[in-house]
Amino acid sequence: MICYRCGKTLGDHDLFCSACGTKQTTTYKMTFTRGIEQEKEFIEQINYWFASNPCAANIKCRFDLEQGFGFFANRYVLRSFEIEYELFSTACSNSYYLFSEEVSSLHRMSVRKYVEDWKAVNPAASVVNWSGGTNARGNIGALCIGFGAANHLNVFMLVKYPREASPAAYGNPACAQA
Repeated sequence: MICYRCGKTLGDHDLFCSACGTKQTTTYKMTFTRGIEQEKEFIEQINYWFASNPCAANIKCRFDLEQGFGFFANRYVLRSFEIEYELFSTACSNSYYLFSEEVSSLHRMSVRKYVEDWKAVNPAASVVNWSGGTNARGNIGALCIGFGAANHLNVFMLVKYPREASPAAYGNPACAQA
């Protein structure tokens, strides 16, 4: 590889030029915007992009959520997802996976607590970024006994995990909800 700034010959995996210090990757941005497809299909499209681009690395992301209609109450929905990434010449050692989870939170768990619990259960993976919110959902009986208010979480997480691991292991996390 040759430094694009000073022309010095570098090793194939050098991230910085040893002569001038220039970073040898370019940062790219991409925004996925949801159209009329269901949220699950939208997230599958994003995950297909991640699977099809194994050389994408150092991914940062931003979630754009809005309140949408749910069954009995509003819920958080993903409207767009923006990533910033670098492309390497070879596949990076990590893979990325975006998932959405709607979980019951009868014990008033916060999204932050959910993410912390998820990290504890999945130590080989790391959360790049997360977003979500608590929804007031439930039926009339649940509302009467106090469980209808703030009893569901919508969680969106971009997860980085070792390439040799299966994304299914992280796509439907088991999370202690005590």
